[in-house]
Amino acid sequence: MTTGKLPISVMIVGFNEAPLLKACFESVSFCEEIVYTDLGSSDESMDIAHSFASTIYRRQKVPSCEMIQAEVVHYLKNNWVIFIDPDEVLDVSLADMIRTNFQRYSSDPLLGAVMVPWQFYFKKIKLSGTVWGGINKKYLLVNRVRFVFSPVVHYGRKLAAGYRSEDIQFDGSQNVLHHYWMNSYKVFVRKHRRYLKNEATDQYNEGARTCKKAMLLTPFTAFKESFFNKKGYKDGLTGLTLSLFWSYYKTHIAIGLLKIQQATKKK
Repeated sequence: MTTGKLPISVMIVGFNEAPLLKACFESVSFCEEIVYTDLGSSDESMDIAHSFASTIYRRQKVPSCEMIQAEVVHYLKNNWVIFIDPDEVLDVSLADMIRTNFQRYSSDPLLGAVMVPWQFYFKKIKLSGTVWGGINKKYLLVNRVRFVFSPVVHYGRKLAAGYRSEDIQFDGSQNVLHHYWMNSYKVFVRKHRRYLKNEATDQYNEGARTCKKAMLLTPFTAFKESFFNKKGYKDGLTGLTLSLFWSYYKTHIAIGLLKIQQATKKK
C-alpha cells in the first residue's frame, strides 16, 4: 500500500467531463487506487485522467455508468470501494471523516456500505428543494463483497443480503458529497432522455408495476412530490421547471411500465 493512502479503490466513469474531472480526482487522492473508465471523450478528460488515475479503461458509450461499474468492480485491487461520478467532489471535511473512521469500517464484518450527505447543484447553485435538492443520501464507500453492482439504471447498486449500512450524518457545515449535477437545461434534458431508454424496463425487472389509474395520476403526484412535498418552490423558477420535468419523467416511465405489462400479458 502506498504510504499515507487508504486501501480503497475508486471507480470513476466519464464522458467529456474535463471541467469538473480534476476536482473529482483530487478529492479522492487519499485512496490507494483510482480507476477511470472513459466512454470516448473528445475533450481533455484523458489528459487529466493520466495525471491521477492508477488505471484507465476505454469503453464505448453506454446509457448509464452502472453498466460499466458492474464490470469494472471485478478488476479492482481493494474490497473497499468508492464509486463517484466525475461531477462529484468529496468535501475536505467528508474525506477527513472517512479517513478517521476507516479502520472501524474495515474491521466491522457486517458493514457493507457507508452513506454520506449528498448535495445537488444546478448551474453551480445549490438546490434547496425538488426531488434532487436539500441534503440527500448516497452510498459512497462500499465493500464490493457485501454490495451488489448490477447494470441497471438508478437501481443497480444495493446492499447484499445480510449486511448493513452506516450513515455519516450531515453536521450542518460542509461534510457533503458535492454533486455539480447539471450546468444547463440542455444537458439535463439530454441525460434524462438517455436514461429513459432503459428506465421502464429496468424498473419492471426490479418488480415495479402500475395500472392505468395510477399512470393517469402520475403527472400530478410526481409534480406534487417535487414542488410541494420536496419544497421545489424554494428554488423559484428553477424549482418549478425541474418539478415539471420530474412529472414528465415519471409519467414516461409509468407509460412504459404499462406497455411492458400489457405486452407480457399478450404473450
